[in-house]
Amino acid sequence: MAMSFLESQHPELDLLLDRVQFELESLLLWGAEPPAPACLASQVPFAADCMAFHEWLQWIFLARLRAMLGGAGILPQGSDVASMAEVWQQVQGVDAVELIRNLKSVDRYLNGLSNR
Repeated sequence: MAMSFLESQHPELDLLLDRVQFELESLLLWGAEPPAPACLASQVPFAADCMAFHEWLQWIFLARLRAMLGGAGILPQGSDVASMAEVWQQVQGVDAVELIRNLKSVDRYLNGLSNR
């Protein structure tokens, strides 16, 4: 998907991000067209003023982490995105168990970076 394991210093995270993308695609929530630039620049948490949560996952969360994996920044040393996904699942009534499981794995990975 984004880059090969040989290119990434964090191959486990790279694989986890691919799994999140796969789950979004499986749920038919992977979009082909990016949101407007103003939405991508939103300062509201999860860009909730102009994007659905799954759009934020695709266009901001995954895109930024992949850019960081590619050398465009330092990975965050903490994450709790799975909690928001659980709320989103309840509100939207989406069967996103596997997506949430993978997001929890991403959270654990990022939360463990400070201990590496």
